[in-house]
Amino acid sequence: MSTTIQAWVINAERKLQMIELSKLSQVENTAKYTWIHIEADPPSKAVKEISGLPYHVLNTLGEGESRPRSEVLEDGLLVNFRCPPSEVKHDIQEFASFRVWVTERLIVTVQRRPLDLAKSAVKQLSTAMPETSLELLTFFMSQIIEKTADIECAIDDELDRLEDLLAESSAGVSRLQLGQLNKQIIMVRRYLVPQREALAKIHLEKFPWVKDIVNVQFREYTDSTIRILEDLAAARERTTVLQESLTSVSLEQTNKKIYLLSIVAVIFMPLSFVTGLLGINVGGIPGNTYKDGFWVVCTLLGALAFFELWMLRRKKWL
Repeated sequence: MSTTIQAWVINAERKLQMIELSKLSQVENTAKYTWIHIEADPPSKAVKEISGLPYHVLNTLGEGESRPRSEVLEDGLLVNFRCPPSEVKHDIQEFASFRVWVTERLIVTVQRRPLDLAKSAVKQLSTAMPETSLELLTFFMSQIIEKTADIECAIDDELDRLEDLLAESSAGVSRLQLGQLNKQIIMVRRYLVPQREALAKIHLEKFPWVKDIVNVQFREYTDSTIRILEDLAAARERTTVLQESLTSVSLEQTNKKIYLLSIVAVIFMPLSFVTGLLGINVGGIPGNTYKDGFWVVCTLLGALAFFELWMLRRKKWL
């Protein structure tokens, strides 16, 4: 991933204007706030090009992969969220890190992997940007919540498909599919649990330069994350039920095969005993000199087999 650093100023009319990073200091005092976006892997060198950032913020924005968290500092808010990739599907491997440093006059966003959050903001909000930098963060958070909800819906759809396949025939469902789906649910929950805590921490804070409605929005995002986690917990239970159902179906099929083999053994065991007894190589075998002895024995064996089948049907074993 190539390094990209973009800078914008949000003017009094709330319009987005791109500007070179080196010229940012010339206009930042007249702007409502400024936005710097970095795409780099690793981002440690790129964030050092931004002047005026606290040492702790520089280290956090430029560090390797980390869990979602939020830190409220004296002059701003430092957050690390996890966002699904641009292509939403049920079998994604991991979420990408999206880090943000927000003050009253500045917002810095950093991503190590391809995400379309910044592109969506530029496309949708260029003519009517949020009034404050923290409100721009709420836009990013709404996009993350929406993508995460889409992932949860994709998992539910896949579960619905597997349940329908299992209802029709167990041949279309494998333990590998269920295991991968369960692994996917665990991965999403691993990111969402700390992300819920990070959001809860933000909405409890009071920023003097932020409207109360922003805190309300973060509380709504916290509630949405909790609902997604609850849906994922239900999805995990559904995978457990599917695995148990698949195991039951497999056992039932195995039992049917064993039962069929047992019936065959019951039928042929007496027949094998008679033929084995008549086939011993000793004198005195009855009928060994009778010319129609073979056909008599075959008739008796056929009658015995018919009698066995009749008994099995009568006892409802067939």
